[in-house]
Amino acid sequence: MSTEETPLGSMGDGEPVGAEAAGRARATRRWRRSTPEGEGVDAAGIHSLIGALEADPAQDPHALIVVRHGAVVASVQWEPYATQRPQLVYSLSKSFTSTAAAFAAAEGLLDLDTPAADYFPEYADSVADKSRGILVRHLASMATGHVNDMIVSFQADPQHPIKAFLASPPEREPGSLFTYNQLATYTLASIIQRGSGQRLSEYLRPRLFEPLGIAPVGWQQEPVDVELGFSGLFATPEAVAKLGQLYLDGGVWNGRRLLAEEWVREATREHIATVRPDDLVPPNPDWAQGYGFQFWMSRHGFRGDGAFGQFCLVLPEHDAVVAITSQTDDLQGTLDHVWTHLLPAFGPARAAAGTTAESASAAAADGADAGGGADASGSADAAGADVSGEANAAGADAASGTGPMGAELAVERRVLTFPTDLGPLSALADSAAGAYPRADDARSQTEYRLLESVTLSRDGDGWTLTLAEVNAERSAESADAWVAAVGGTPPTGTVTGHVGDGAWAVTEGEDSGTLGVPTGVRAGIRDDGVLHVEVAFIDTPHRLTLLFDTAARTVTPRWITQALGFEGAFQLRAVRPGERFQVVR
Repeated sequence: MSTEETPLGSMGDGEPVGAEAAGRARATRRWRRSTPEGEGVDAAGIHSLIGALEADPAQDPHALIVVRHGAVVASVQWEPYATQRPQLVYSLSKSFTSTAAAFAAAEGLLDLDTPAADYFPEYADSVADKSRGILVRHLASMATGHVNDMIVSFQADPQHPIKAFLASPPEREPGSLFTYNQLATYTLASIIQRGSGQRLSEYLRPRLFEPLGIAPVGWQQEPVDVELGFSGLFATPEAVAKLGQLYLDGGVWNGRRLLAEEWVREATREHIATVRPDDLVPPNPDWAQGYGFQFWMSRHGFRGDGAFGQFCLVLPEHDAVVAITSQTDDLQGTLDHVWTHLLPAFGPARAAAGTTAESASAAAADGADAGGGADASGSADAAGADVSGEANAAGADAASGTGPMGAELAVERRVLTFPTDLGPLSALADSAAGAYPRADDARSQTEYRLLESVTLSRDGDGWTLTLAEVNAERSAESADAWVAAVGGTPPTGTVTGHVGDGAWAVTEGEDSGTLGVPTGVRAGIRDDGVLHVEVAFIDTPHRLTLLFDTAARTVTPRWITQALGFEGAFQLRAVRPGERFQVVR
């Protein structure tokens, strides 16, 4: 069947791509390692990007992976984070949900032109008349017609949020207005889960994760067993990069078609304008380029992204993918750094996927101009080291660019900045041990109302700390009900971590208190005697600063960023594959 005859969603059950299509879909490519120069990338541009991210106080990079021509040319992680550790990617989850929708469409589990309400017949009596015009494609493109995000449906009916969503009539005609609407994605995800009889993560495992060499993942749920879809996925930076490569290659992975080529085209083109006439403040430039099926259009290529700086950037004009995990409130700033420092480093793209060498060269030149004409030779952080790392035992040959798909990649390891004016933790007196109640100032109560105290304990020659949470507002009955629903531990408890003396000390979940939350902790002593401790919740983007007044015996908490919808530290660990986990109490 020709491409023109292939219905949207049909993908031929993952068959190998034929010879005629191989060039278009890059069917011979394998996930591999290479050097930047071997793939036409100026390594100085990568170093320049790293240096810019580290120098910008608004940026807190955790991992960076750059892929060119199907080869990983840079893999960087900032301690205590790692490219192989799953991290909460927030709304980048939506692009994985879109991919699940691609499979579901191919298998006849959903149809883009069917009213969403048809998939929920039990709500028929409560569906608003105007909501009957919301099609599945409107869910996928954030164009339900609602003026505001309908996430309030979770409060209106916690057990049946889709019922509340469909009962709320859209103010505009479906398909006519963009609103970033979490319930649109949640409803799309629920259609897939209903049709397949599986959670999204289970449905995607044999279809996406296993073919791409991605380990099983966990996904937050609300209510129990219904994975959010719009957020809540814990994915490794490498998994994010592989998803981007799959879309860059038109739905083909390792010579096998996984996604229908037509779906990839539809998902990654503009379906709805993202600049609204009633916008009081215009969106940032890269949020003003339109929206596809759970993908944003960018000034360069398209992307999935998530709160606090989680990115899957797909750059067809450069035949490249960039995956970033981080902690930042300035997402546009992150993209500006990529456009300014990395784009000029890309040499002409090879002719592939219907792109001639001449047009690829022109696109690269255009990208350099749009990136502000930055000098790609910039200050090379790490003194000219090969950012693709050392060749490893998995056998990837950096010179030839060959290697087995899924081979473990060597990475450059860097360290997040830490105040340089802090004294060593070794100067802390033994008398500092003990429990420190949370300071009772208004900001501390607002910052972390559940924190009751933090205990410092001697641990041989070092120290450990234990955060203790309480929730006086939650009745014992509601806590017991939650435990019964998920079959897990109580939603409040303790987090324990070894404290590094100026360097990160990582404590994995099995050793981290009753809540099992992995942490990275480091500390130093200020000139005024205050103990400065940073706690990185390394399964998420988030980090907490604790200031111990050893004289007053109080601790002051200050989040660098706080988790969205934060209800306690239990939310700050990765959901285990197959685990029942309800994110909101």
